[in-house]
Amino acid sequence: MANKLYIMLTAILLLLASVSCDVDPTGLLYSTDPVNSRFSESMEWNAAHMPFVLHCDADNYRLMFAADAHLGDTANLITLLGIANDDLPLALVFAGDMLSGKEADYDKFSSILQRVCMVPVFHSVGNHELYFDGWTHFKKNFGTGVYTIRIETTESCDLIIVLDSGSGTLGNLQLDWLSNVLQQQRNQYRHCIVVHHVNFFRTRFSTSTSPLPVELYELMSLFAEHNVNMVVSGHNHKRMEDVLGNTVYLCPDAMADYNSKAAYLLVEMKDELGYSFIELN
Repeated sequence: MANKLYIMLTAILLLLASVSCDVDPTGLLYSTDPVNSRFSESMEWNAAHMPFVLHCDADNYRLMFAADAHLGDTANLITLLGIANDDLPLALVFAGDMLSGKEADYDKFSSILQRVCMVPVFHSVGNHELYFDGWTHFKKNFGTGVYTIRIETTESCDLIIVLDSGSGTLGNLQLDWLSNVLQQQRNQYRHCIVVHHVNFFRTRFSTSTSPLPVELYELMSLFAEHNVNMVVSGHNHKRMEDVLGNTVYLCPDAMADYNSKAAYLLVEMKDELGYSFIELN
């Protein structure tokens, strides 16, 4: 037993010694910001600001989703924004890990969006956004990590629910909030999409932000009960498509510059949802 413990501690020390300067070693093991605290601060921001509402002059429209750029480098991000400017989706939604958590990267990212992007952009909290005291910078730049987006069309309304799974778990407060939103609001909308950074059906191991199986079972039960049409995630870095009941679970390839197969997800919002993964190159 002592030998196993020694080997485990040695492996952890070697891991911490080998990580690059873009990774906060504490973030490999745990989040320095408790998820319930982040949720409460998000709710405070939401209460003080107008809710997110988008208007579309047709009943059919498109949304773009991307994740895992891990800024730093910005070539793929700028390419993605150029595509968004040309295609003009109703919104571009980032499913987390677009940033390293460093203040300088937040500033760079926000500056690029302000200068380049011509469509509304929304953000989900990933584990990398929390590195280097990243929640402080996330709040300053984006305000909230848990919120809804109401989309009003000529004939109907759709709902996007953005969650904070940057710690791997939603926590009891956020889970209760989500349950209440679905119970009280879902029947008002044609389609419902949930954005949740940590993907549900994982093929890639990491030392942190591994979701709790009991929580995933509860979420999947909620999504089935309330007819959530789609869950968009990141974190896995590889394209995934899974269907459970009436809910499709999607994860695009990482948007990072080092990924030769970087891709985004294009969702066609119409009576029957459609989607496709589109590679940048």
